[in-house]
Amino acid sequence: MFLQNEKYINKGLAVTSVILIIVSIGIIFIATGSLFFSMDYSVFMRDFNQNSMHHGWKILEYIDANQLIGSFALFIIGGILLLLSQIFQIIVVYQWSRALNTNIDNTRYTFHQLKTKIEDKSKTEALNVMDMGLSNNKVQVWAYWVYFAMIIISYFSIGSLSWISLIGIIFLAIYINSVFGVAKYLQDSKNRVYEYLGKNIYFTKSIIKNRNVGLFILFVIITFGIYWLYLIIKLSDEINSYLAWDIQTREKFLENPDIQ
Repeated sequence: MFLQNEKYINKGLAVTSVILIIVSIGIIFIATGSLFFSMDYSVFMRDFNQNSMHHGWKILEYIDANQLIGSFALFIIGGILLLLSQIFQIIVVYQWSRALNTNIDNTRYTFHQLKTKIEDKSKTEALNVMDMGLSNNKVQVWAYWVYFAMIIISYFSIGSLSWISLIGIIFLAIYINSVFGVAKYLQDSKNRVYEYLGKNIYFTKSIIKNRNVGLFILFVIITFGIYWLYLIIKLSDEINSYLAWDIQTREKFLENPDIQ
């Protein structure tokens, strides 16, 4: 076991993904509005009442050709930006687990180093218990990869898009729940260890806020996905703040000659 470099979240990528999805939705909205307002409704309604429209695609005949080409170009641009946003989000979401799991390994390394300095057997046993708990509480990355696979499959299975997307969302929720749980357990473990060893450097509050996956899903639904965009940035920032704090605390703690 060795000390690894902490894996920070690319917050710039998180912010960019949110900006891209907002811009893409705006572009698609503008393209849709342009098509809607450019239609010749008088001719359209006349033909509709005369039942002369036999195919849905014939509605395009009532839209100015130049306007149709312009709107189509906007749809393509919006779609590309939406795809880029999703790719960036996928990367950031994976970085959550990488950051927490790497920090767990570093925390276990720290506990092992502390055990070499501590003579009190009861404190050593306490560190052993915490170490065992951390080894069994890593983020369930497998759920992320199932979610990722469902996204890839959805691009090639338009006819089954709804249920594939639902499966992907279910596994994303499992993954998010694991991230929330590990973040809480990791911080609580350090609180207890540092306090037990008699150091006034433990957390006064959780840097990564405690969250419930049920409320997370509810907030995403009632805000039409806005809460998810908020969490992409907020959780990334919290994890980075926690890692920065942990590095400083770990160094001070291991260098302290008064640990016994």
